[in-house]
Amino acid sequence: MPKNDDPYIRLNGIQGDSLEDYSTVFAEIQKILKKDVPQYDPQHMYIEKQSFHPDDWYLWSVAARKRSDPDKYGVWTANLSLSGLYNGHYDVPVTEVTGFLNEKRR
Repeated sequence: MPKNDDPYIRLNGIQGDSLEDYSTVFAEIQKILKKDVPQYDPQHMYIEKQSFHPDDWYLWSVAARKRSDPDKYGVWTANLSLSGLYNGHYDVPVTEVTGFLNEKRR
C-alpha cells in the first residue's frame, strides 16, 4: 500500500488501493450522487475503479438505481478530483448496466 507521502494520494487520503479506502470512496461518491442526480438512489449504488494505473486514482465507474423505476439505472464516470459525475447514461435497463460499465474500464 502507498505511503501518505506518495504523490497520487491527493484527495482526503482517497487512493482506493485497500478495502478500507473503498468505504471512503463510496461515501464521497454518494455525496456527489445526492447533489448532482438526486433522482438516483445512493443506497443502491455500485462502484468500481475504471483503471488500476496509479495516475487514474480519481476515476471510478458508478451505477445507481433510479428512485422512480427500480428497473432503470444511471451509469457515470465519477471524477473525485473534480467532485463530479461525467459521461452519464440515464434510464439504462438493468440488463444493460454491465455492458455500460465494461465500456468505461481501461
